[in-house]
Amino acid sequence: MPIKINIKNLMKLGIMLIVVGCTSQSASLLTPTPTPKRELAIYNWGTYIAPQLLTDFETAYGVTIRYEEFDSDDALLDDLRAGSTHDIVVPSDTLMPLMRSKGLLARLNHDNIPNLANLAPEFANPSYDPQNRYSVPYQWGTIGIGYHIGRTGRELTSWRDLFDPAFAGRVGILDDYNLALGAILMLLGYSPNSLNVVQLEEAGAFLMSHLNQLLIIGDTAQDYLASGELDIVVEFNGDIAQLMRDDPDIRFIIPEEGGYIWVDVLAIPANSPNKDLAELFINFMLDPQNGATLSNEIRYGSPNLASRPFLNPDDLIDPVIYPSEDVQRRLFYQAYIDAQTNALYADIWEQFRQMSHESLSD
Repeated sequence: MPIKINIKNLMKLGIMLIVVGCTSQSASLLTPTPTPKRELAIYNWGTYIAPQLLTDFETAYGVTIRYEEFDSDDALLDDLRAGSTHDIVVPSDTLMPLMRSKGLLARLNHDNIPNLANLAPEFANPSYDPQNRYSVPYQWGTIGIGYHIGRTGRELTSWRDLFDPAFAGRVGILDDYNLALGAILMLLGYSPNSLNVVQLEEAGAFLMSHLNQLLIIGDTAQDYLASGELDIVVEFNGDIAQLMRDDPDIRFIIPEEGGYIWVDVLAIPANSPNKDLAELFINFMLDPQNGATLSNEIRYGSPNLASRPFLNPDDLIDPVIYPSEDVQRRLFYQAYIDAQTNALYADIWEQFRQMSHESLSD
């Protein structure tokens, strides 16, 4: 019996074979080869980020964040000079002129950071970095005295309280020679940025006459205050404000002689391998809600005007975080000091460090 061939069915079968064959081959050719996630390396101070923001950025942009911490501007500067390959760093405003002059920072492409428009006007054109060419404000705050009133037995008002014999060995001061000597200069009635050699020598003599009074510590003074190992510390306002959430006996003051105001910034090292990703992160941090998440977590002042509606209402009226106009009139920015005078500051502090260490170990 002759075999009848249905041409239409044969044609359909042929087309199906062709399609299946092409699809199989195409699927093989188009299967993507897994590639590792890009990594963004961030170098920041301790206790100075809302961890959720790191997770949110990783999720939103499919990247991995390598997050590391430093405890002083000097440590950050040494690492950058040694060629560290971080993409985002968080220096203080006082370090910016030096970093710019030494070519350590990459110039920002503002087209990649449209959220710059969210900055409050007073942070949009700072003297340490005109027109924000190399940096974007991260947080701002003050430096003063934190203490536990249950252990001091009285309120504190002055830098001189650090040297009350009743508190000997129970006072911690940050290992920062400009800040520490500046506090002594204020106590003596001088500018904290004095360039006067006689005044600096007087401040050094004052320190040397109180060898057993102070303990020099890194950027962890708040931990010693919280644990009860110290009763008084010279610290950043936000670090103390974080403790005040849990302990009503902890206080923070700007001494009557004056204190410090500062701005920390986000900047990109010149040798960053991921400048575009770093600018994306900076723009992410300038988002109104992200900026508020940061400040609500770490309790420092936000330079982001658009974040105001999302900030904790209690923080906005907290004088520790947002000082009154009267207190602000007593605040000083740390000035960039010429190399010769800065070396004198460093020498005085190093002599005190060595002598106080010997005295405390006896």
